[in-house]
Amino acid sequence: MFIHNLKYTVKILFKNKVLIFWMFAFPIILGIFFHMAFENIEKDEALQVFDIAVIDNKECQNQTIYQETFKELSDKKNKNQLFHIHYVNKKEASQLLEDNEIEGYVLFNKQEPQIVIKENGMEQTILQFVMDEIKQNKRMIEDLTKKQIENEIQQGNYNFNVQQIVHDILQKLNNQEVSLKDTSSSHLSYMQIEYYTLIAMACMYGGMLGLTAINNQLANMSAKGKRVSVSPNKKGILVLSSALGSYLVSLVGLAILLIFLKFGLNVEFGSQWLYIIILSLVGDLAGISMGIFIASVFR
Repeated sequence: MFIHNLKYTVKILFKNKVLIFWMFAFPIILGIFFHMAFENIEKDEALQVFDIAVIDNKECQNQTIYQETFKELSDKKNKNQLFHIHYVNKKEASQLLEDNEIEGYVLFNKQEPQIVIKENGMEQTILQFVMDEIKQNKRMIEDLTKKQIENEIQQGNYNFNVQQIVHDILQKLNNQEVSLKDTSSSHLSYMQIEYYTLIAMACMYGGMLGLTAINNQLANMSAKGKRVSVSPNKKGILVLSSALGSYLVSLVGLAILLIFLKFGLNVEFGSQWLYIIILSLVGDLAGISMGIFIASVFR
């Protein structure tokens, strides 16, 4: 009886066109609207590469860590490129700043970087933030560089390249997501947040399936319910099979939504897919349970 009622519940729910629209079609339609509405907003808010200058003096040339970081942040092959850097003397930098060809320039004075700007704005704030981050991480990078040099000497290698060592350390830090710029997946974009809420909404829509499945077992709500009420079948088995049937149907709709978001709209969820799937399963179960509770209490 359990299997029979499970199959019957799935069949009845799939024949309900209104439920199928809200469970299968509406989240996908809403996802398309989200994509159309927020894609341009995200593009407009994306950081634009801007020009800065660095005073190319002896003190600057001795700043290996800053040099390597500037090189990384101005690399055209780097998808997180921030700057176009002009290495010039102080007079040329002042002229570029006066002509508004750069947003500011960096001057090293007694080993300390100084930022010269003409006005405050988004680009100047970013430049200040980057310099502060480099300064905060400089001591850590220096310690790692010192240890690496000591290891090279202990191994009998005296032909090491300090700049290459610093470059390798920066690469390792970037790979471990403790780099000077934050590229971790913990910082979500507007679009990602909206798509997460869309998945949550689809889970809660499962409540309609649970409610409908239980209503089909109630004598005052459906013809089948009248037959069930006079049958010798245990009500617990009927409720459990109906709940499981509605849960399976809801999971199908949720799976279609996730596949569409990933491969249809190319939504980037990072490396958290396992957590997304687990939370979706739990959220879907919560939605079904809510529908069953409402149908049972307010019948």
